[in-house]
Amino acid sequence: MSACLRTHHTPAAGAAGGWRPGRPRLAAATRVPQRAAALLASMVQEHERALGPWQAELAESAGLMMGAHAAVRAMAQTLVGLQVDAPRMRANIEQVRRALPPQAAQEWFDPALARFAAQSVRAQLQALRSRSDAVSAPATAGA
Repeated sequence: MSACLRTHHTPAAGAAGGWRPGRPRLAAATRVPQRAAALLASMVQEHERALGPWQAELAESAGLMMGAHAAVRAMAQTLVGLQVDAPRMRANIEQVRRALPPQAAQEWFDPALARFAAQSVRAQLQALRSRSDAVSAPATAGA
């Protein structure tokens, strides 16, 4: 049986961005760190910008934006078809828990750790919402 069948659900679609002809691949994201590094390396810190450095930044920033756009677009297209199988996820977690030594399982699956992780995620979401509201508020105020 092929992994390319529509009925066969694999995480490979996330890596390929749910590849189909004409759709971007998430693999474009692998070039983004190098583009960012090249952009930072081309930022010569001068009081008066000489001829040359800003052109290098301009060339790299276009590639960086295209790579970031391709990665975000691929993930957006992949997430459309995302299906969460909660019972299977819980079964996988229980299988890992049973395979671990008791002390390691107790540390890894400590309820306090889960609460801390949930609080951290909630705080990050709240910060993102606040930032999003701050960005969208001036646009709606001028309308």
